[in-house]
Amino acid sequence: MKKRMVLDASVLTSIVNSDDALHLPCYHFFRVHHDADSATWVVPGLLIFEFQATQSRRYRELHPERKSVFRDAPLFVDKCELYDISKEFIWKVHELRLYDLFDKLRGADLLYACIAKVEQIPLITHDKGFSPYNGDIALINPAALEDEFLSSRD
Repeated sequence: MKKRMVLDASVLTSIVNSDDALHLPCYHFFRVHHDADSATWVVPGLLIFEFQATQSRRYRELHPERKSVFRDAPLFVDKCELYDISKEFIWKVHELRLYDLFDKLRGADLLYACIAKVEQIPLITHDKGFSPYNGDIALINPAALEDEFLSSRD
């Protein structure tokens, strides 16, 4: 059975950028679940937009001399569930008082946490800003999992 997991843009960016400090643990986590067909990556349409913008910004910073800066880095959409930010979802967030619960989060991070809470599924992230909410939502940090695995082998 496939496990639904919210995928944070920070992890997605680490997955596709081999020069990212957290590339290996994030890429490994993603490939293990992707190849085993054990995960459905739950991503809001906003994540796709944020990811494309982040990729384009990184490319522009690395290559300021180039005219075209948009970088299309497609997701494995066959294993993604695009999450709809519907009126029902917004009301559910309101009813659960998630704006108050996740009061330190902003923008897309707030959205990822709300999806994880409403759907009762884990959030895959290495963003330390989510740490205060461990317990309110299930957090999976691929880098921490890799560290645990490596230390258990010693």
